Amino acid sequence: MWFAVALQAAFAVLAVGISAFFGVSAVYSAMAGAAVVLVPNLLFAMYLTLSVQPSAIRFFVGEAVKVGMVLLLSLLVWRDYGSQIEPVAFWVALIVVLKASGLALLRST
Repeated sequence: MWFAVALQAAFAVLAVGISAFFGVSAVYSAMAGAAVVLVPNLLFAMYLTLSVQPSAIRFFVGEAVKVGMVLLLSLLVWRDYGSQIEPVAFWVALIVVLKASGLALLRST
């Protein structure tokens, strides 16, 4: 799980770096989009690591809470900063970071 979070963090840095070519507003928007996904995944990884008795129920409850946090954070960002956010940079960074964890499945150990 930590490898997937590290991949997501690396792709977040990459997405924010690429958005720097499009201005400061795009950088902040990409940072917000990446953080909306990265923070709940980091908390979910901590929850799974620190749980005393790992079980399928704990995993699915944690996953549901994670998805709820992503939705809530997205709504809060758009409610509070919607006029300052560049939508393309926000959504591209969000999707890139979200899908980066799929690359962890290619790991062979």
